[in-house]
Amino acid sequence: MSDRDIGQSFGEAMPSYGQEHDPSSLQRGWRSGFSGQTGERRSAETVARGGPAGTDDLARDLSKLRDDVARLSESVAQMLREQTDAATVKLRGAAGDALDTMSEAANSISRAGTGIASDTNARLETLGTELQQSIHKSPLTALMLAAGFGMLFGMMRR
Repeated sequence: MSDRDIGQSFGEAMPSYGQEHDPSSLQRGWRSGFSGQTGERRSAETVARGGPAGTDDLARDLSKLRDDVARLSESVAQMLREQTDAATVKLRGAAGDALDTMSEAANSISRAGTGIASDTNARLETLGTELQQSIHKSPLTALMLAAGFGMLFGMMRR
């Protein structure tokens, strides 16, 4: 490998002989870890060759990635459980409120129906009582009215 090839593989951090170079740029290149495509390719090459540091780094990164994905999955699952629980509580509350409202409406209708029935019974009893009193006061008028209604219904039936 020539000096130029070495300089290219290290991201031009090391100038070839015969060119002027700035020592600070050389130090910056060495300190930066040779980032960029060449540095990434270099790390991949180190791993491919089975370099112990590269393999350990890759294994450690994969382990961290697995742990992060597992924690993320657990967090998402926990969040979904909490949202499902909250929605269930709200739904049960709404169903309970609807049941209470319908029960109150049914009770109200029942009370109103009972009230109407009792009022109708009271009026019929009052009418019956008044009719009996009228018959006791004037029995001849009551007999004539009964005979007239009887003839009327008899004629209508023919």
